[in-house]
Amino acid sequence: MKGRSAGSSSKGRAEVAVGPGPDFVGIEEELTTHPVRGRHLLAEAFARWEGHSSASGAQGWGLPLAQALAATGYAEEAVRLVGCPPDSAEGAGALAVVALGCAAGGRGGEALRYAEEAAGATGGLADPAVRGLVGQAFAHTGAAEAAEEWASGEGRTGKEREQLERAQAAVAVGLGPYDPEAAAHIVGRHLLGVNRARLVPGGERHLPRIMGLLLALPDPRRPGSEVCVALQGLCAGPAESIQGWDMRAVLSHALLDVSGCRSGVVALGGRLDRWERYVASTPLPEGVLPVAVPGARAVAGRASTAEGRAAALAAVATYLAGVPVIVPAADGWAPQDTSVLRFLALADALGTEVNAGNAGTGTTRDEPEARRLVREVLAGEHWRYALPLLPRLAPEALPRPAESGLVHGVAGDGERRSPSRVPSP
Repeated sequence: MKGRSAGSSSKGRAEVAVGPGPDFVGIEEELTTHPVRGRHLLAEAFARWEGHSSASGAQGWGLPLAQALAATGYAEEAVRLVGCPPDSAEGAGALAVVALGCAAGGRGGEALRYAEEAAGATGGLADPAVRGLVGQAFAHTGAAEAAEEWASGEGRTGKEREQLERAQAAVAVGLGPYDPEAAAHIVGRHLLGVNRARLVPGGERHLPRIMGLLLALPDPRRPGSEVCVALQGLCAGPAESIQGWDMRAVLSHALLDVSGCRSGVVALGGRLDRWERYVASTPLPEGVLPVAVPGARAVAGRASTAEGRAAALAAVATYLAGVPVIVPAADGWAPQDTSVLRFLALADALGTEVNAGNAGTGTTRDEPEARRLVREVLAGEHWRYALPLLPRLAPEALPRPAESGLVHGVAGDGERRSPSRVPSP
């Protein structure tokens, strides 16, 4: 079964105006009563649908569901679910996301296959975000030369240069387990000029990015002297006020304080408590890093929107369940904001001693609580935030929304619709 379907670009994509039809109703029944035969029929239906457009885009449920499916061994179904128009940013990015899902599930051969397909689907695109995703996909298979090539470039604008930095950092993280020397070389390049950046007002904003480089090291909890010096320079000094600091920088600093990372950074101590009181009535950004502070559930409840609350609860559940996190090389390719995903990956790698309800107890995992939070998110409107947790908490539940997505995702009126709800873990 081939892993790519044709279509047009996401902006001008033509939706397929067909209804579910009796064949799909029968497939749903077979999937319930005879799963093996049902999956065979579904595969045949996929083949008949070759060339139909995707039922969802990067901002909806399609990509996170596809990545979760790929992580649990349903890569071909994942590709067909999202649709991958050739010679397009959308198609190349979707294939890269599937490749990353395969890598997360320990399926290196499939990951390399879809990384190569992603590279072939770019059609010569120069978009550094998509090229970075492709490079990241190669990195997580250990293909260092291809990974660095796809994440290379000069960047014509400040925004493009920033995206290239993100892509190269993501490649370093992916290559870490396969080629530590190549990863260390990239990390070294990113440390250049960090000390000068701290001299500029707002320079603490670089802290989350530099902390993200810890994920590329053999042991993130024991960084080398160059990384330690960079972190010490970006973190607050012993008498420095953090009021008015970027929120993500404060919480990243707090994570260093409670983690097992031997960075030599001066702890915030009581300054963090004063900062929490200072921002107590401030709406937090969507899904903002609630794991860093005590009472994470209460922090999640302060989110300014229902979507922000769902994102925050899913973030807490991700950490409590120990769900592996791959931070996309570009924004818009995962339900969570990439800054939240980076924080979660760091919290997992650094061995923080903070859990969702208490600080300093030494209890950092609570799968029953994670399942409860996931059920809460799944029951709401923004249930897609829970999809990345299902390979860890309920892999058997994943095929159902994929099957339902193909049945109902492309409706007779051309409207994009969500699949039926995922069974609670």
